[in-house]
Amino acid sequence: MNDFDLVIGIHSIWHAINNQKRNGFQLYCSDQGLKDFRKTYPEIQKIIDKKNVAISFQEKIQEFAERFFSKNHINFQRIPGNIFLVCSKLETMDHQWLDKFCKENERVQLVALDQVSDLSNGAAILRTAAFYNLSALILSQKGSFSLTPSFFRISSGAAEYVPIIQSNNLAKTIQLLEKQKIDCIGFSEKSDQKTNTNIVSSQRLCLIHGAEESGLSYSVLRTLKHVHCLQSLGAINSLNVSVASAITMEKYFHN
Repeated sequence: MNDFDLVIGIHSIWHAINNQKRNGFQLYCSDQGLKDFRKTYPEIQKIIDKKNVAISFQEKIQEFAERFFSKNHINFQRIPGNIFLVCSKLETMDHQWLDKFCKENERVQLVALDQVSDLSNGAAILRTAAFYNLSALILSQKGSFSLTPSFFRISSGAAEYVPIIQSNNLAKTIQLLEKQKIDCIGFSEKSDQKTNTNIVSSQRLCLIHGAEESGLSYSVLRTLKHVHCLQSLGAINSLNVSVASAITMEKYFHN
């Protein structure tokens, strides 16, 4: 595993460079790539100077990227915007961090994903979590997507603001949260308990969504005290998991 993060996509690069927890910035780009980046974010040059971001101009950036990725055992993909960033890794969190956070903060608003394997859905959910200023996103390690450069690109910089917790046992994570007085609500189309639009926002709450095909795992369902179903007003009863999570975040977290 590499000891650095590869950040692609100009929005993700912008937010990564602005993250105080990041360092060791090395920007690889073509002349046009940097010009386009500056056009989108006119303030970037001041930040580059302030943070001593090293810039390496590459005339043939795609060919350079292919060699760089191959050398570092990264699956090659086209570089959007002819620019990419290498910097220090973001730390993923664990149960110990979560337990401490719950004890020290009155507001604990979380979303947990149970074996959601689609990377694009996961990235969209992380981006929505950042939009609602959630405390963290919890991922079950079993059956979930990997935290690849594509995941961070699609999330458009959201990873810089929402801590990611990797749980090797989501049922135990839920038990930990409930001990800390965090209400945990799972969502399943098979539940007969319907949600409604008159839900009061909670400051200590975790919403749990499962994989699109199989839903919540048995171990998680067995642990949860509350399992709700989004109420359909039409002929279609199920939703894409990223859409479902966005709806529940709006219902439960929008003050």
